[in-house]
Amino acid sequence: MAYSGKFETIGLNPVPGSMKTASAWDYIRMQAAININAGNMLLPALAVLEGGLTFYEAVLVTLAGAVPAYIFVSIMSLPGSREGIPAQYAVRSLLGSSGSMLFSSPVRTITSLYWFSVQAVGGAYLIHSLLYDTGVSVSFTALTVFLASVMVFTAMIGFQAMKTFAAYFTPVLLLGAAAMLFTFSADGLPPASSGEGGLNAMIFYGSLVFVQYVSGVSTSSDVTRYAKSSLHGAAGLFAGNTIGFIFTAVLGAWAASSGGEWNAFLLAADRTESQILLFIIIMAAVGSMLIINVNNAYTGGYSLLNSIPGAGRLRAALMFGGAAVLLSALPQVVDRAEEFISVLGMFIIPLSAVISAEYIIIHKNKLEGVKERLNVRAGIITAAGAVMYALFPSTFFPGVTVFILIFAFYMLTAIVYKNH
Repeated sequence: MAYSGKFETIGLNPVPGSMKTASAWDYIRMQAAININAGNMLLPALAVLEGGLTFYEAVLVTLAGAVPAYIFVSIMSLPGSREGIPAQYAVRSLLGSSGSMLFSSPVRTITSLYWFSVQAVGGAYLIHSLLYDTGVSVSFTALTVFLASVMVFTAMIGFQAMKTFAAYFTPVLLLGAAAMLFTFSADGLPPASSGEGGLNAMIFYGSLVFVQYVSGVSTSSDVTRYAKSSLHGAAGLFAGNTIGFIFTAVLGAWAASSGGEWNAFLLAADRTESQILLFIIIMAAVGSMLIINVNNAYTGGYSLLNSIPGAGRLRAALMFGGAAVLLSALPQVVDRAEEFISVLGMFIIPLSAVISAEYIIIHKNKLEGVKERLNVRAGIITAAGAVMYALFPSTFFPGVTVFILIFAFYMLTAIVYKNH
């Protein structure tokens, strides 16, 4: 059985055909809901606040960075929809069993763990601030731990919980987005005058967005293994991610342009005088934070399971959840976000490029089973990419540059290897 009571227990084995019922519409709702959250608004807002771009420039360049990333994420969801297996288990066919279990999965687990804690702390701060504005005072740490525990519990229920939550929450989220846009529009549309950022700022923020989302290539199969078909999974993911990011970019950049604030939820809540609109905005903020972190916990648990398959799905989810809740109680993980993101990016970016190139170029979008314990070529090129990432100055846009170089080099080595 895939579910024991209320909890999803299916692990690394393929999802039975009878359970592959998720449609493209399910994925559109789910991914749109996952994307529209305060944390994802940060880069579009910073493109205005620190990059000197106009609202329109910020929306366009960040969307230009997100769309290519979502294309890779959608392609890398195919092992899930076709084979019914989770992402990191599929990576065994690309990097070898040892390469996946001992390197790729730990990197992905730590990445999910870190982003879970960042979203939990950021979400708790948002809710704490909104509650304070309404005269309600609660312990910040207690609120963070409570929210993190709810997210972990929901992730243990599994994919069906995310799909059902998205179905009910999407109307609330759309109402919340409409309420925020209505509040911002009171001051008129954002100015279209030329910003001071220039081309370098555009490339910089577009590349940051690409780096933020392309890492999803190592998790997208976790959710599409329940898809009716590969088309439903890949098309639904791409459409949902893109639609969600358009809302996110518009809200984040507008909040920055209109009020000098990166968090559109907070700015809208401060500006509105309507209790009804305030309630809708708060509900949208809470729901958006919950669903993205449920997704982080869900994919993080499966990444951990690939490293320790003997633990089983529920034990792996509990182990990940326990660590996530503890880490969420430490707000300093957010205070040092730049350092953590830099270190994680040094590994996740070249790894994402190698995984994508191996699947798309070598395997031609089809898995051929695990043939080796370690793909030595993939390991060497990943290590080289990590060194490049560490050595490149920020003016070289190391994230997107390393991804492109490693992907292209891997493709070149494939051609040379084939000819010999």
